[in-house]
Amino acid sequence: MKKYLLYVIFLLIVLLPSDADALMCSNELKIKYTEMAKNISINYEYVEHDDDVDFTIKVSNIPEGFIVYDAVNVINYTYNGPELVLNNIKKNKTYKFGIYIDDSSCKGVILYTYYLTIPPYNKYYKDELCKGIEDYKLCSKWININMSYEDWKIKIHKYLDKLNKKEEKEVKKEEESFFKVIYSFITSYYYILIPGFIIILVLGKIIYNKKHDLF
Repeated sequence: MKKYLLYVIFLLIVLLPSDADALMCSNELKIKYTEMAKNISINYEYVEHDDDVDFTIKVSNIPEGFIVYDAVNVINYTYNGPELVLNNIKKNKTYKFGIYIDDSSCKGVILYTYYLTIPPYNKYYKDELCKGIEDYKLCSKWININMSYEDWKIKIHKYLDKLNKKEEKEVKKEEESFFKVIYSFITSYYYILIPGFIIILVLGKIIYNKKHDLF
């Protein structure tokens, strides 16, 4: 019975090392280290060149003794200064970083987890066709474009044609609206406008005749 109990304890220690570490990490220590882990800053930066972009991930304000674990690439970055720069970052991908500490009491205990999404990149967004329609989704800088340049141009031209037709309809509506206002004004005040028009014609005729009589 004693041998069986020792065997069970041995299995627990071997198979569940993280749980054993967690038991050694007091709440007070864990809270302290977690607050320090939360102060770490993880952001991406990028540099554009030609029709592409290179991303880097910058991890700043790393406390001494802390470990940054890249869960996507399965890499542990032990402390080598307060700042860490990761290159060869893929576009349109979410990275997960676990923060640990190289401390015998809390070793293996995850203190905080960061998620950072790297956006897709539209290499066509600087094209001449996008001038004036920068807000259109296919001209957005950070959008995933899974099509050839020719297919992209076809969609842009279709959108531009749609815009032109819309503008033509708006101009036509404005013209129709103007004539409707004029027509409404005339039909509403014709009893004043017609006599007034006749009076102006008569007065004009009288003035014209008087001028010619003088000569």
